[in-house]
Amino acid sequence: MPQLNIKIKDREIISLVEQLPKKKRQVLLKKLIIEDMQGLKKISDIGEKRFLAFCKKKGIDSGLLSEEEKERLIDKVLHENN
Repeated sequence: MPQLNIKIKDREIISLVEQLPKKKRQVLLKKLIIEDMQGLKKISDIGEKRFLAFCKKKGIDSGLLSEEEKERLIDKVLHENN
């Protein structure tokens, strides 16, 4: 089936969404939130892999660090590089 591409301005889309019944808006919002959360998880996973690689390179056993120690280490590294 061929796809139809139409150009609609953002404000027109918002207006259409506002006209949806409340339940349909909730379904749409849930879908958008889930998509955003999946993107954030990917970013978080990348950050965790980079942190673990950094710790390994520096000889730090990241498994022994508390969450607070991990945050302080990340802050220290970020401030050193800026």
